[in-house]
Amino acid sequence: MSSSQTSSSESTVRHFRTLLSPLETAEQPQWLLAATPPQKRLLAKLQQHGRQARKAAMEHFARLSTVYDYARQFDDFGIKDSKDITPADLARHSNADLVTYTDYLKPYFRLASLREAKMDAFEASLREEALIAQIQGHVQASGSSCLNQVLANLAQDKQGETPSQALLSTRHPLLHLNVLGSIAVPQILLICHDSSDDSHCVAFVPGHPQHPLKEYPNRRHFLASLQRELENAEYQAFFERFIPVRHHSAFWAGLHATSDAATGPALATAAVASGLRGWAFDKMVERITDDAWTLVRATLPDGLGSSGEMRNFSTLIQSHLMLGAGVGVSAGEEAEGRSPSDSIAPLRWVRLPDGSLERWPVDLSRYRLRGDVEAGEPDEQGLYQINGDTAICINGRFYLVEWHNALKKWRITSRTEENRYAPILEHNQHGAWHHSLEQPQHWSRLALLRRLGPMVQGFSDDQLLDFACISGVSNAQLRRVYSLDETPPAMLRETLLRARIHASVTETLQLIKEGKPLPDGDEVPVLYSFRQLVDIRLDRGPTYSRPRRSPGDAPPTGTCSADQACNRPPEDVYQEWVSRLNAAIFNHHYELAQVNVDIAVVELQRHYPDIPLTLTRFALNRVRAEVRNALRAPGQGLLRSLSEDFDPLQEDLRMTRALEGFINPSTANWDTYRLAVGLLEYLQGWPPGTGLVLRERYLGPVQASVGPVHVDSTSVYRDEEEGWFASSAHQVLHSQDSTALGFYRSVLYALGESLSQGLGFGLNEPERLYQQLGELAMARPVRARLLLGMPVHRPWLTPVALDPAQRSDPQGGGPGLFERESVAVRLRALHSGQGMFVLSAPFAEDFIRELLRRDEPVLERVQQLEREHHALRSLQAWVAGGADIRTRAARANAADRVRFAWESQLNLRMVQLDLTDANLDELPPVPVPLPAVEALTISEVPITTVGDGFLQRLPNLRHIDLNSPTLANLPQSLGDLAHLTHLDLSRTQVLPGTLHMLSRARHLQNLYLNDMNVNGFHWTAQDMAAVSTSPVLSTLTIERTDTSFADGVFEVLSRAPSLVALRLGESHLHLGASEVAALARMTRLRMLDLSGNTLVAAPDFSQMSDLEDLNLRNTGLTHWPVGLERLGHLAEVDLRGLFFYSVPLGAGSNAALQIREESIPEEDRVRFRSELEAAGGDFLLADHSSASSAGSESSGSGSGGHLPPRAPRCTAARRPFTAGPPASRHPARRPGGGEFFRGSVAHARAQSHAAG
Repeated sequence: MSSSQTSSSESTVRHFRTLLSPLETAEQPQWLLAATPPQKRLLAKLQQHGRQARKAAMEHFARLSTVYDYARQFDDFGIKDSKDITPADLARHSNADLVTYTDYLKPYFRLASLREAKMDAFEASLREEALIAQIQGHVQASGSSCLNQVLANLAQDKQGETPSQALLSTRHPLLHLNVLGSIAVPQILLICHDSSDDSHCVAFVPGHPQHPLKEYPNRRHFLASLQRELENAEYQAFFERFIPVRHHSAFWAGLHATSDAATGPALATAAVASGLRGWAFDKMVERITDDAWTLVRATLPDGLGSSGEMRNFSTLIQSHLMLGAGVGVSAGEEAEGRSPSDSIAPLRWVRLPDGSLERWPVDLSRYRLRGDVEAGEPDEQGLYQINGDTAICINGRFYLVEWHNALKKWRITSRTEENRYAPILEHNQHGAWHHSLEQPQHWSRLALLRRLGPMVQGFSDDQLLDFACISGVSNAQLRRVYSLDETPPAMLRETLLRARIHASVTETLQLIKEGKPLPDGDEVPVLYSFRQLVDIRLDRGPTYSRPRRSPGDAPPTGTCSADQACNRPPEDVYQEWVSRLNAAIFNHHYELAQVNVDIAVVELQRHYPDIPLTLTRFALNRVRAEVRNALRAPGQGLLRSLSEDFDPLQEDLRMTRALEGFINPSTANWDTYRLAVGLLEYLQGWPPGTGLVLRERYLGPVQASVGPVHVDSTSVYRDEEEGWFASSAHQVLHSQDSTALGFYRSVLYALGESLSQGLGFGLNEPERLYQQLGELAMARPVRARLLLGMPVHRPWLTPVALDPAQRSDPQGGGPGLFERESVAVRLRALHSGQGMFVLSAPFAEDFIRELLRRDEPVLERVQQLEREHHALRSLQAWVAGGADIRTRAARANAADRVRFAWESQLNLRMVQLDLTDANLDELPPVPVPLPAVEALTISEVPITTVGDGFLQRLPNLRHIDLNSPTLANLPQSLGDLAHLTHLDLSRTQVLPGTLHMLSRARHLQNLYLNDMNVNGFHWTAQDMAAVSTSPVLSTLTIERTDTSFADGVFEVLSRAPSLVALRLGESHLHLGASEVAALARMTRLRMLDLSGNTLVAAPDFSQMSDLEDLNLRNTGLTHWPVGLERLGHLAEVDLRGLFFYSVPLGAGSNAALQIREESIPEEDRVRFRSELEAAGGDFLLADHSSASSAGSESSGSGSGGHLPPRAPRCTAARRPFTAGPPASRHPARRPGGGEFFRGSVAHARAQSHAAG
């Protein structure tokens, strides 16, 4: 029986992916990577439900006003700054009206919707924390049993049952914490195994920095652990959120009174007296009411006398509602790194329309348009028009917005409160909106995708993650949408476009299946043939007419218009045709989406017809201006450089299309099938030696194979008319399968029932094979590329791109508000999070501690940094001044690197500033000092000079590589760099006479002048004296350069006190008797390279007892170097290309000699060979004697690591130091910030070499 009888759009059961790609796991915590597939599946479900429940609870809760908001509604309230407000201030401006505040709260707490939202969010957060604790190992089997029972009781409580008896039973008693004897802390719960004091218990401390849920051996262990934690000042500040406001003074007094005691503060537990859902809400109401009355009473005459003891009154009157709300009520559109039970987000200073300053909870719940919102289609920016107003959509919720002329930005507005803060909005002009106080650097991958705007609406979370995976989109690319206002990655936009078309086609196919009329635009020619067959099968007259028409006639009308009845097709006919219908309708809509009028785009698509419009437009913006002009004038021909941009793009598109077939089987192409066949042998249990062939048709060309294959190998092939077949040499195993999963079913039949079951699949389970192969394909993208014969990108061959995680110029709620925040917050606001390192709170504290250690005023230093941060904005104008898009992109990258270098001082880390970019037309202006830069690399940049001001901004430079071929002039400030130890000027046009400023570089150790791109590279004695003045100069390299030395140069070198490595290879020097005599006085040398130069006399090495590496290849010597045979430390001696008249006795007694047999006189060869073999060496063969310069690059490598490093030939790929942010996400901290401020870089250099 033909398998075409089964459904083509087989509703496959979505199995949770067990394998994830590196893109998806890049930022996942280690504990999540260790979770089992069922745990990951459940956690994803709980996270989605928890996020929605907490947002719903916050929207209910946002209707409440704080004491501060309630007081502001009175007409005589004149306070404009809430920073230092006191109870007396509030009492003076609000009189006695605040006593009604608690009455104002009561009606809200009676709302059933608020109660249910709070309890649902509490339960969802607890379930989420419970699973996370189990995955992390903080809760073991016994604790899991207790938690599961409590969670089951919560479910019963929600359904109206009475679980309280179970909760209060002796099996799993539920307790809460008491502090200092009588202060109840109902938010901290203990779930015990039984009522005994020694039973296991699970403690729930919401928002705990390490473990909100953790199992303890018994209650005493938990209380002892809590006492130890309360000894820490930071934990005390965290724990204060659980203490009612009226007990704050007692709490802090109790902590201070017991700070020296061994027992610590008194801690105890008490029983929970009701069901947990009701308990959570009732205690929330009690806490909020109690805190409200405490704050209100402080403003009354009888309370003013004792109000001075209240800590942070001005903050509490604006934050008390969130403190009391507890678990489940969480501000913010995204979690931004907080745990599910952490409901406390920091308040941020903002400016209200009337000029007042207040703290804002960073939440949009109060701005949401409530009720059913009738919104049409958005424009290109993601703006909606709703009843004449402009709105945006964030996470499925609509907000009204207005344009602010002064800021040149959109702001969210409120139509119910005139003086409410209007959040400043940022967007990328393509629908990705977020307000300025959100922190995308802390968003998860899913949040980064969900917030892209209208283009992702209608897709589920799983679909978005799949689309991003097959598109090869990294989190860093997604964050650039929010930090740099870039458009979403083009490959992701193309994938989303195709997915949306497929979703539309699926709806059309359902209408066809049900015999319903189709909307305009869905009629395609293949439908005529299909409906003709349907009419014939149903023995009815045709429901359409399709007359012949001339080319000028209009296309025929649809076969079934809206006022016609269509014949419902038989199921078997529909299943035979559905694949063709799907492909035809999809291609029709996709081709319509490719219509374009840009001449350049049309010309590009002519050369690259397989690249769709979305990617063509993207690539067109990246090519050079001259390429775009050539494309708009096709007669000029296509420039060769175009392939540099389009060939990799074409490969990426091919990979994405291949993977697309694994998330939507109807889109599979031959690459999908080839990849599936190649991945079969990676299935667990695949028997080696099993062969299978994939053919395009019966006996057609082989498309792919696995295992050993031969003429009789079992094959899978596709017939264009009849579908998929599987056949062996003797029989057809499976036939005529035209379903979407027909290929995978044919593969199972080709393998046979026994082998398929061994792999874990039944013959009728193609969807499981399809999904398992899809996981294998997406989990290892490099392997997938190799299986398809595609080149693999080598990202380490190019400079590391800096990807800002947040804006370098955050709005921060408006100008003039930085000073309102804490110093740590202000420091973090200065850090854009470029690369993989984000300035976290501990690192900000490290910076502050270092300032204190150095006795530097913290506030003044932070203010200076803020001024410098503001000065860096000038880079934006420099970037915008680029001549074309490619130049502007290069300038933007250079500006990002300058910002990263400046921000690195906040991390107490030394870094390299790498400006290697052939598209960069000039060096960026550096308006501020960059004290964290210890290494500078400028290569391929077409500059002729480096300005004095540029180097003066880099006071701690130690390592400089200037390798631009056009560079001819150096700044005088180069000699004033107090820490400079390494200078490489290779491949430049710098002349010796321009290097006299190096006479002031007293710490210069290594100087490299190789492959100089200039004629007349002539050295005088004065020139050499200037560059060798440094008392610590140890390495001088002048190689592969047409050089000449005046008299006295070698004499100057012989007086250099620390010179141990002199490399002059391939420099075309002529060393006369005086130069050779001066060489003999360089007795400290450990490395000497004179290869490729002319020596008129044999050097005397008898006094160079430390010499380890000697290269005299092709120097024309005919006499054996004096004393060479007596040097005992030689590790490598290159004498290739030399022919000696005679050799002294013992000349061959060094195994390090590299010499050919014909170089030794015939009469001495036997003796020399015996000496050489006795030392463990031998003559070189002919193929080792090449005199090419390439060989000299490796000479000297056998010195055992004792010599200074040889400067490699300078190329664009050379990276002596790390070219960007630290390679590790959490690099080791720098020990001792004082070394940083003094310019010490040893630790950073060690990190760079380790990362390399």
